[in-house]
Amino acid sequence: MAAVVGPVADSTLNLSTIGGGGGPSALRAPYTTPSAPSMADTLPSLQNFGFDDLRSRMTSFSTRFDEFIERGRMRVLEERNQFRMNVAEMNDQQQSTNRALAALKSKSSQHSQALSHQSAETAEMHSAITNLTHTRDANASHASDRRRKVASTKSSIADKRRQLKDRDAYLQYQAGFNGPECRFWEECLGLKIQGAGREDRVRFSFVFGRGSGSRNSSETEAWFELDMSGTGATGGKGYEVVRAKPHLDDAGSTDRVDACVREMCEKEDLGSFLKGMRQIFLDAIR
Repeated sequence: MAAVVGPVADSTLNLSTIGGGGGPSALRAPYTTPSAPSMADTLPSLQNFGFDDLRSRMTSFSTRFDEFIERGRMRVLEERNQFRMNVAEMNDQQQSTNRALAALKSKSSQHSQALSHQSAETAEMHSAITNLTHTRDANASHASDRRRKVASTKSSIADKRRQLKDRDAYLQYQAGFNGPECRFWEECLGLKIQGAGREDRVRFSFVFGRGSGSRNSSETEAWFELDMSGTGATGGKGYEVVRAKPHLDDAGSTDRVDACVREMCEKEDLGSFLKGMRQIFLDAIR
Protein backbone atom coordinates (compact mmCIF):
# COMPACT_ATOMS: atom_id res chain seq x y z
CA MET A 1 0.00 0.00 0.00
CA ALA A 2 2.94 2.36 0.43
CA ALA A 3 3.56 2.27 -3.34
CA VAL A 4 0.03 3.52 -3.92
CA VAL A 5 0.48 6.56 -1.74
CA GLY A 6 2.87 8.27 -4.12
CA PRO A 7 0.74 8.23 -7.27
CA VAL A 8 -2.38 9.07 -5.32
CA ALA A 9 -0.62 11.97 -3.67
CA ASP A 10 0.73 13.09 -7.00
CA SER A 11 -2.68 12.89 -8.64
CA THR A 12 -4.43 14.83 -5.90
CA LEU A 13 -6.28 17.75 -7.40
CA ASN A 14 -4.97 21.17 -6.43
CA LEU A 15 -8.27 22.92 -5.78
CA SER A 16 -6.55 26.22 -5.31
CA THR A 17 -5.89 26.44 -9.05
CA ILE A 18 -9.46 25.81 -10.09
CA GLY A 19 -11.51 28.89 -10.92
CA GLY A 20 -8.67 30.94 -12.38
CA GLY A 21 -8.30 33.17 -9.35
CA GLY A 22 -5.67 31.14 -7.74
CA GLY A 23 -6.20 32.97 -4.39
CA PRO A 24 -8.29 32.51 -1.32
CA SER A 25 -11.13 34.42 -2.91
CA ALA A 26 -11.67 31.71 -5.51
CA LEU A 27 -13.78 29.66 -3.02
CA ARG A 28 -16.61 31.55 -1.52
CA ALA A 29 -18.36 31.04 1.75
CA PRO A 30 -21.96 29.91 1.50
CA TYR A 31 -24.57 32.53 1.37
CA THR A 32 -26.89 32.93 4.32
CA THR A 33 -29.49 35.24 2.78
CA PRO A 34 -32.58 34.08 0.87
CA SER A 35 -31.39 35.85 -2.21
CA ALA A 36 -28.22 33.73 -2.47
CA PRO A 37 -27.04 32.71 -5.92
CA SER A 38 -27.59 29.12 -7.21
CA MET A 39 -25.10 26.23 -7.05
CA ALA A 40 -24.21 26.70 -10.72
CA ASP A 41 -22.96 30.16 -9.93
CA THR A 42 -20.51 28.71 -7.43
CA LEU A 43 -18.81 26.36 -9.93
CA PRO A 44 -15.44 27.46 -11.31
CA SER A 45 -15.09 28.64 -14.83
CA LEU A 46 -14.56 25.91 -17.44
CA GLN A 47 -12.04 28.00 -19.30
CA ASN A 48 -9.48 27.80 -16.49
CA PHE A 49 -10.30 24.22 -15.19
CA GLY A 50 -7.06 22.48 -16.51
CA PHE A 51 -8.50 19.31 -18.08
CA ASP A 52 -5.34 18.52 -19.99
CA ASP A 53 -3.17 18.63 -16.92
CA LEU A 54 -5.72 16.55 -14.99
CA ARG A 55 -5.91 14.02 -17.83
CA SER A 56 -2.14 13.68 -18.02
CA ARG A 57 -1.92 13.22 -14.29
CA MET A 58 -4.71 10.62 -14.30
CA THR A 59 -3.02 8.78 -17.16
CA SER A 60 0.30 8.80 -15.32
CA PHE A 61 -1.44 7.62 -12.15
CA SER A 62 -3.26 4.83 -14.04
CA THR A 63 0.02 3.68 -15.62
CA ARG A 64 1.85 3.63 -12.33
CA PHE A 65 -1.12 1.94 -10.60
CA ASP A 66 -1.29 -0.74 -13.28
CA GLU A 67 2.46 -1.28 -12.92
CA PHE A 68 2.05 -1.52 -9.15
CA ILE A 69 -0.83 -4.00 -9.50
CA GLU A 70 1.20 -6.08 -11.97
CA ARG A 71 4.23 -6.07 -9.72
CA GLY A 72 2.06 -7.02 -6.77
CA ARG A 73 0.39 -9.81 -8.76
CA MET A 74 3.76 -11.14 -9.90
CA ARG A 75 5.11 -10.95 -6.37
CA VAL A 76 2.03 -12.75 -5.03
CA LEU A 77 2.40 -15.44 -7.72
CA GLU A 78 6.08 -15.83 -6.97
CA GLU A 79 5.44 -15.97 -3.26
CA ARG A 80 2.59 -18.47 -3.80
CA ASN A 81 4.78 -20.64 -6.03
CA GLN A 82 7.63 -20.39 -3.54
CA PHE A 83 5.25 -21.27 -0.72
CA ARG A 84 3.95 -24.27 -2.67
CA MET A 85 7.54 -25.35 -3.35
CA ASN A 86 8.40 -24.91 0.30
CA VAL A 87 5.31 -26.88 1.33
CA ALA A 88 6.15 -29.67 -1.14
CA GLU A 89 9.74 -29.71 0.07
CA MET A 90 8.58 -29.83 3.68
CA ASN A 91 6.20 -32.68 2.84
CA ASP A 92 9.06 -34.55 1.19
CA GLN A 93 11.25 -33.90 4.19
CA GLN A 94 8.45 -35.01 6.52
CA GLN A 95 7.94 -38.21 4.52
CA SER A 96 11.70 -38.86 4.54
CA THR A 97 11.77 -38.15 8.26
CA ASN A 98 8.81 -40.49 8.83
CA ARG A 99 10.51 -43.22 6.81
CA ALA A 100 13.74 -42.67 8.74
CA LEU A 101 11.79 -42.78 12.02
CA ALA A 102 10.06 -46.01 10.94
CA ALA A 103 13.41 -47.55 10.00
CA LEU A 104 14.90 -46.44 13.31
CA LYS A 105 11.92 -47.86 15.20
CA SER A 106 12.30 -51.15 13.33
CA LYS A 107 16.03 -51.23 14.05
CA SER A 108 15.35 -50.35 17.70
CA SER A 109 12.79 -53.17 17.96
CA GLN A 110 15.22 -55.62 16.32
CA HIS A 111 17.99 -54.43 18.62
CA SER A 112 15.74 -54.89 21.67
CA GLN A 113 14.80 -58.39 20.51
CA ALA A 114 18.47 -59.20 19.89
CA LEU A 115 19.37 -57.95 23.37
CA SER A 116 16.55 -60.01 24.86
CA HIS A 117 17.72 -63.13 22.99
CA GLN A 118 21.31 -62.46 24.02
CA SER A 119 20.26 -62.03 27.65
CA ALA A 120 18.31 -65.29 27.52
CA GLU A 121 21.23 -67.08 25.85
CA THR A 122 23.64 -65.61 28.39
CA ALA A 123 21.47 -66.79 31.29
CA GLU A 124 21.15 -70.22 29.66
CA MET A 125 24.91 -70.42 29.13
CA HIS A 126 25.55 -69.43 32.76
CA SER A 127 23.08 -72.09 33.90
CA ALA A 128 24.75 -74.67 31.63
CA ILE A 129 28.19 -73.65 32.93
CA THR A 130 26.95 -73.99 36.51
CA ASN A 131 25.47 -77.42 35.77
CA LEU A 132 28.65 -78.52 34.01
CA THR A 133 30.70 -77.28 36.96
CA HIS A 134 28.54 -79.24 39.40
CA THR A 135 28.71 -82.29 37.13
CA ARG A 136 32.48 -81.96 36.85
CA ASP A 137 32.86 -81.68 40.61
CA ALA A 138 30.53 -84.65 41.14
CA ASN A 139 32.42 -86.67 38.50
CA ALA A 140 35.75 -85.71 40.08
CA SER A 141 34.49 -86.80 43.50
CA HIS A 142 33.03 -89.97 42.00
CA ALA A 143 36.30 -90.67 40.16
CA SER A 144 38.23 -90.12 43.39
CA ASP A 145 35.91 -92.55 45.19
CA ARG A 146 36.30 -95.00 42.33
CA ARG A 147 40.07 -94.73 42.47
CA ARG A 148 39.99 -95.37 46.22
CA LYS A 149 37.68 -98.32 45.72
CA VAL A 150 39.87 -99.66 42.89
CA ALA A 151 42.93 -99.32 45.10
CA SER A 152 41.08 -101.02 47.96
CA THR A 153 39.85 -103.76 45.61
CA LYS A 154 43.35 -104.28 44.26
CA SER A 155 44.66 -104.54 47.81
CA SER A 156 41.87 -107.00 48.70
CA ILE A 157 42.60 -109.03 45.57
CA ALA A 158 46.28 -109.06 46.43
CA ASP A 159 45.41 -110.21 49.96
CA LYS A 160 43.09 -112.86 48.58
CA ARG A 161 45.77 -114.04 46.20
CA ARG A 162 48.25 -114.27 49.06
CA GLN A 163 45.71 -116.15 51.15
CA LEU A 164 44.90 -118.51 48.27
CA LYS A 165 48.56 -119.00 47.61
CA ASP A 166 49.14 -119.78 51.28
CA ARG A 167 46.11 -122.07 51.31
CA ASP A 168 47.31 -123.85 48.17
CA ALA A 169 50.70 -124.27 49.76
CA TYR A 170 49.04 -125.58 52.94
CA LEU A 171 46.81 -127.94 50.96
CA GLN A 172 49.79 -129.20 49.02
CA TYR A 173 51.61 -129.66 52.30
CA GLN A 174 48.58 -131.31 53.89
CA ALA A 175 48.07 -133.55 50.84
CA GLY A 176 51.26 -135.31 51.77
CA PHE A 177 49.58 -136.37 55.03
CA ASN A 178 46.02 -136.83 53.71
CA GLY A 179 46.96 -139.62 51.34
CA PRO A 180 48.52 -141.90 53.97
CA GLU A 181 45.79 -140.98 56.46
CA CYS A 182 43.03 -141.77 53.97
CA ARG A 183 44.70 -145.07 53.16
CA PHE A 184 44.90 -145.77 56.91
CA TRP A 185 41.18 -145.04 57.33
CA GLU A 186 40.27 -147.14 54.32
CA GLU A 187 42.54 -150.11 55.07
CA CYS A 188 42.41 -150.26 58.85
CA LEU A 189 39.01 -148.75 59.72
CA GLY A 190 37.06 -149.57 56.53
CA LEU A 191 36.14 -145.91 55.74
CA LYS A 192 34.99 -144.69 52.30
CA ILE A 193 34.31 -141.08 51.41
CA GLN A 194 31.82 -140.56 48.56
CA GLY A 195 29.56 -137.90 47.15
CA ALA A 196 25.93 -137.79 48.21
CA GLY A 197 24.47 -136.37 44.98
CA ARG A 198 24.63 -132.77 46.17
CA GLU A 199 27.48 -130.30 46.20
CA ASP A 200 27.22 -129.52 49.90
CA ARG A 201 26.82 -133.11 51.14
CA VAL A 202 29.40 -135.90 51.70
CA ARG A 203 28.71 -139.57 52.48
CA PHE A 204 31.00 -141.43 54.88
CA SER A 205 30.73 -145.26 54.82
CA PHE A 206 32.17 -147.72 57.37
CA VAL A 207 32.61 -151.44 56.67
CA PHE A 208 32.63 -153.63 59.75
CA GLY A 209 34.14 -157.12 59.41
CA ARG A 210 33.33 -160.31 61.27
CA GLY A 211 35.88 -159.62 63.99
CA SER A 212 34.64 -156.13 64.84
CA GLY A 213 31.88 -157.24 67.23
CA SER A 214 29.01 -157.10 64.71
CA ARG A 215 26.01 -159.41 65.20
CA ASN A 216 26.26 -160.53 61.58
CA SER A 217 28.80 -163.08 60.52
CA SER A 218 29.42 -161.23 57.26
CA GLU A 219 30.66 -157.67 56.68
CA THR A 220 28.26 -154.90 57.65
CA GLU A 221 28.21 -151.42 56.06
CA ALA A 222 27.10 -148.31 57.94
CA TRP A 223 27.05 -144.82 56.48
CA PHE A 224 25.90 -141.29 57.18
CA GLU A 225 25.60 -138.08 55.15
CA LEU A 226 27.09 -134.84 56.47
CA ASP A 227 25.42 -131.58 55.36
CA MET A 228 27.99 -128.74 55.06
CA SER A 229 25.68 -126.09 53.53
CA GLY A 230 25.90 -123.87 56.63
CA THR A 231 22.15 -124.05 57.43
CA GLY A 232 22.28 -126.84 60.01
CA ALA A 233 20.52 -126.65 63.34
CA THR A 234 23.39 -127.95 65.51
CA GLY A 235 25.18 -124.61 65.86
CA GLY A 236 28.81 -123.89 65.10
CA LYS A 237 29.53 -123.74 61.36
CA GLY A 238 26.26 -125.42 60.44
CA TYR A 239 27.37 -129.01 59.97
CA GLU A 240 24.60 -131.55 60.39
CA VAL A 241 24.16 -135.33 60.02
CA VAL A 242 21.03 -135.58 57.86
CA ARG A 243 20.83 -139.26 56.98
CA ALA A 244 22.30 -142.45 58.45
CA LYS A 245 22.05 -146.18 58.02
CA PRO A 246 21.44 -147.94 60.28
CA HIS A 247 19.10 -145.30 61.64
CA LEU A 248 20.24 -143.52 64.77
CA ASP A 249 16.78 -142.46 65.96
CA ASP A 250 17.01 -143.39 69.62
CA ALA A 251 17.62 -140.58 72.12
CA GLY A 252 21.04 -141.79 73.18
CA SER A 253 22.40 -142.12 69.66
CA THR A 254 20.97 -138.73 68.61
CA ASP A 255 22.57 -136.98 71.60
CA ARG A 256 25.92 -138.63 70.90
CA VAL A 257 25.78 -137.60 67.19
CA ASP A 258 24.97 -134.00 68.13
CA ALA A 259 27.85 -133.99 70.61
CA CYS A 260 30.26 -135.24 67.96
CA VAL A 261 29.08 -132.57 65.49
CA ARG A 262 29.46 -129.77 68.06
CA GLU A 263 32.94 -130.99 68.98
CA MET A 264 33.97 -131.04 65.32
CA CYS A 265 32.63 -127.51 64.77
CA GLU A 266 34.45 -126.20 67.81
CA LYS A 267 37.79 -128.00 67.34
CA GLU A 268 37.65 -128.46 63.55
CA ASP A 269 38.94 -132.02 64.06
CA LEU A 270 37.44 -134.31 61.41
CA GLY A 271 39.42 -137.34 62.65
CA SER A 272 37.88 -137.26 66.13
CA PHE A 273 34.43 -136.78 64.58
CA LEU A 274 34.86 -139.85 62.33
CA LYS A 275 36.12 -141.91 65.26
CA GLY A 276 33.12 -140.90 67.34
CA MET A 277 30.67 -141.69 64.51
CA ARG A 278 32.35 -145.08 63.92
CA GLN A 279 31.97 -145.92 67.57
CA ILE A 280 28.29 -144.92 67.53
CA PHE A 281 27.62 -147.16 64.52
CA LEU A 282 29.60 -149.97 66.08
CA ASP A 283 27.51 -149.75 69.25
CA ALA A 284 24.32 -149.64 67.17
CA ILE A 285 25.05 -152.86 65.21
CA ARG A 286 26.23 -155.00 68.12
